[in-house]
Amino acid sequence: MNARSAVLFAAALSALPSAPRAEPQETRVRVDAAAVGAPISPYIYGQFIEHLGRCIYGGLWAEMLEDRKFFYPVTGEAPAWEMFKPWNRSWDGAGVPYELLVRSPWMVIGDKKAVTMVRDGAYAGEHSPRIALPGASAAAGLMQERLGLLDGREYVGHIVVAADASSAPAPVEIEVSLSWGGGGTDRETVVISNVGAAFATHALRFRSRGTTDNGRLEIVSRGAGAFTLGTVSLMPKDNVLGWRADTLALLRELDSPV
Repeated sequence: MNARSAVLFAAALSALPSAPRAEPQETRVRVDAAAVGAPISPYIYGQFIEHLGRCIYGGLWAEMLEDRKFFYPVTGEAPAWEMFKPWNRSWDGAGVPYELLVRSPWMVIGDKKAVTMVRDGAYAGEHSPRIALPGASAAAGLMQERLGLLDGREYVGHIVVAADASSAPAPVEIEVSLSWGGGGTDRETVVISNVGAAFATHALRFRSRGTTDNGRLEIVSRGAGAFTLGTVSLMPKDNVLGWRADTLALLRELDSPV
């Protein structure tokens, strides 16, 4: 079709009578206010919350350790946290600064060069920390501080660890300690003997004998060989499926509707 034919065709279409528009159909809805459905549980709460600072990790979730699966490479550099200033955006609320974890919070006990991040056979993610032991009775391992502990309160958790004792005269033994003070007796230790070459989970249980905002979890070994950490967890014993019991009590008191 050439340009002249197209113009004539368009003109002919415009001369045709337009089809009548259909009248919109009426829609009616009937609501039966007498009908009753299944009751909504009073334990269902409708709330909205975001990962701002420690709102989730440490606020709702009972896990006390940061970076427990070693997402960040363990280098021993500090500080691990930096203050973040929210932008001037509508969803930043009042714009109050809060802390952000920017590197590994795990500090090195002993020589920093003894810690390497191994990728082959990593337990979680891209890598896992491997600690080479110096021999004799010197300790080597990792530590995390800034743990809030209460006097008399019990804490439970687990550690996933594997060992390389092929060049060691004795099996590798791991000491996991929860410390609430600077003294040698201000701690409780769980000893894990005969750590195998394959990753295995070992239970942890402690009772704090002091109150502090700067408790420590230390994971060390002595002697020869090496060990690799997969993941570590520590929570108050009264946690409810990983949730903080005190936070749940506040939510029930709030009685938030759906």
